[in-house]
Amino acid sequence: MTDTPSRRPAESPAPSAPSAPESADTPVAAPIAPVAAAAAAANADAAKDDAAAGTPTPVIPAQGGTAAQPPRRSYARTDAGHGSGVPGPAWPTAPAPVPVPAPGWNPLPLAPVPGWVWSGSWIPKPGIVPLRPLGIHEILSGAFAVLTRYWRTALTVSAAIAAVSQLLVALVTAALPAGSTGVDLTLSSTGDPNADLHRALTSLADIAPLGGATGAISLFAGTLATAALASVASKAVMGKPASTAETWRTVSSRLPSVLGLALFVTCATFGTLAASAAPSLIANAAGASDAAISATALLLLPGSAVALWLCISMSLAAPALVLERQGIRAAVARSFRLVRGAWWRVLGVTVVVGILTDMASGIIALPFTVVDFAINGSGSDGTAASSLLLAAIGGFIGGALTFPVTAGSSTLLYIDQRIRREALDLELAAAVGIPDYGH
Repeated sequence: MTDTPSRRPAESPAPSAPSAPESADTPVAAPIAPVAAAAAAANADAAKDDAAAGTPTPVIPAQGGTAAQPPRRSYARTDAGHGSGVPGPAWPTAPAPVPVPAPGWNPLPLAPVPGWVWSGSWIPKPGIVPLRPLGIHEILSGAFAVLTRYWRTALTVSAAIAAVSQLLVALVTAALPAGSTGVDLTLSSTGDPNADLHRALTSLADIAPLGGATGAISLFAGTLATAALASVASKAVMGKPASTAETWRTVSSRLPSVLGLALFVTCATFGTLAASAAPSLIANAAGASDAAISATALLLLPGSAVALWLCISMSLAAPALVLERQGIRAAVARSFRLVRGAWWRVLGVTVVVGILTDMASGIIALPFTVVDFAINGSGSDGTAASSLLLAAIGGFIGGALTFPVTAGSSTLLYIDQRIRREALDLELAAAVGIPDYGH
């Protein structure tokens, strides 16, 4: 006997929970689109009729809301590729804006690079100064850092130069003693300016040979020290070590040019001063009238101005000679080009450094001066053996400590001018291994 399936009445399906929205790949029933279009057209016609009759459109309470609230709108979304408009979830909100760096700011890599640190404002500082145009305080602090951080090499080189220069000063002092009358610059003591100027020139002529000779020796030694320590200061900027042997090899290979440059700068500066002072000194020695002496003395003003201009304009020749390995003439021309347009700034830094180093030298020499006064009395002309020895010791210590500062400031001024005009900071950054600096 064959079992036949029993026929049972069809049961209505149980209500089920609403299904999740269909994905874009699920086909949508075709009849939905015409129905939705017809409903939308009917709603639009009804709204037009109500507006023409002046009947307000009834507010339909939304699900879960009240009649006072406007109905929530559900926008139809057309799925790409299907062409069917079905009610769906609201459009996604716009993504959060990505922070954009400020204009002109180029962040550098944050990974630490061995041998250098950041100085602030994202400017690298591998050594004693940051790699950017320098301010006067950075030049001063960097010049003193040459002495404090590289003291062994700096003091060795500067002590040798200071010893030779103080020996020359002692020999010149013994050969050219200054007059005992001193310099009288009181121009109103007699009421006759010409007579007072004549007296001042007479007393000035007594110390002019010694003053000019010692000044020339100081300028010669300062230029020599700047050339000798330029390589030390340049390595200090890059944060690299500088040994005494390496410094000596650098200077010895350029020693004839270094000595020639120091002699040229000294002769050009003090030669101009001597040329401007010679007419008045000759007229005074020849017994010329006071009016003639006064007229020739006026040449001292332009002569001093020209000498100062030459000295400042050639102040960067020593670093250029050593660091760029140029000849004397090319180094002097290079210094003139670098100083042009920044003469007053170079003068200001040079004057400030000169005042500080002179004060330090005076403080160092003060105890030796007191001892000389105690031994030889106040009437000593400085030519006694004890006076020469004490002055040489004080000058030696002062020169050994101040030459590195003077040389450091001149070299930093040279580097600063090249950074401002030739973007030398990019080359220095590449030399110390800073990646992509300036890009």
